[in-house]
Amino acid sequence: MDKKLLFCFGTRPEKIKLLPLINKWGNSVDLNTGQHDDKLLDMVDLKADYTFTALKYKTIPNQLSYMIENIDKAIRFEKPEAVVVQGDTTSALSGALAAYYNKVKVIHVEAGLRTYNKNEPFPEETNRILIDNISSILFAPTFNDYRNLRNELISKDNIYIVGNTVIDNLNVVLSDMDDVEPIDQILITLHRRENADEPVRENIFTAIKILAEMFPHFNFVYPVHPSYQYPYASFEHIKNIKLINTLSYVEFIREMKRSYLVMSDSGGIQEEAPTLHKPVIVLRNYTERIDLITHRGGFLVGSDIKKIVKRTSNLITNKELYKNMTSIANPFGDGKTSDRIVNILRSIL
Repeated sequence: MDKKLLFCFGTRPEKIKLLPLINKWGNSVDLNTGQHDDKLLDMVDLKADYTFTALKYKTIPNQLSYMIENIDKAIRFEKPEAVVVQGDTTSALSGALAAYYNKVKVIHVEAGLRTYNKNEPFPEETNRILIDNISSILFAPTFNDYRNLRNELISKDNIYIVGNTVIDNLNVVLSDMDDVEPIDQILITLHRRENADEPVRENIFTAIKILAEMFPHFNFVYPVHPSYQYPYASFEHIKNIKLINTLSYVEFIREMKRSYLVMSDSGGIQEEAPTLHKPVIVLRNYTERIDLITHRGGFLVGSDIKKIVKRTSNLITNKELYKNMTSIANPFGDGKTSDRIVNILRSIL
């Protein structure tokens, strides 16, 4: 029988990425910190054994202390062999710290990602460094992530290059999805803190408006993130910019599949888009998913209006460029990452 593992998550991306592992592990305790609103979490089919309410605290330090206290209680009661955390959220850091203080192994899924800028993304870059340094087993998606860990003198004996579990989940969703006809649509998402400051946000909005006017036959579809509610009055009179409510994961994948390209600051979208053959205009100054850029599946543009307009325009008008960028193999995974992780854990725990 599999050893008992406590899986700790609190955001929709964490649930999506841990779901393939939890489904294949025979003895899991699933803990939801409540970092994300229920409306987002309920869109992923995974019910937790423990559910907390971290979202009621408005500051990260208060959320962190609340999470650590409650995860500590769950660890003491369940006595797992290890605690599994994913990525770089407050939930992941709190799960790792609670396990570490209880002398329980920490297993870090999606280890080694770095921008080497502690302010972007904030506080995620610091979170992932802290988690990696107290983890007993680290699963790096790519060789670049592995190299980052080795450069930080983390022992290679507990690092495994396995790909990213998000592709496993994506392949399951796609296998159940009917064919989707591509249309002249550009899908937009924004949710990161560094893009929430008004000057940065307005630059991005200005670029979107310019593009909408340049390419009136394209629809610009923008599902507004629940935590990212800002005045959108400047979009009101532009008919081909469509503001819509947050989509379920499956609905979002369908929209991405039918879109021509994606403009986003999301890490998960950077990982998923190559499988769907969609270029990404990455609305960030730095990305920890550098493999997307080096494999030429996306452009890193930040909030620079000229860069956003130029790169997006090029992809719309230059068909050869578009063909090349939509033909890359996904550098983040082949859909078998969860199998690799499960087999490794069964052999070493």
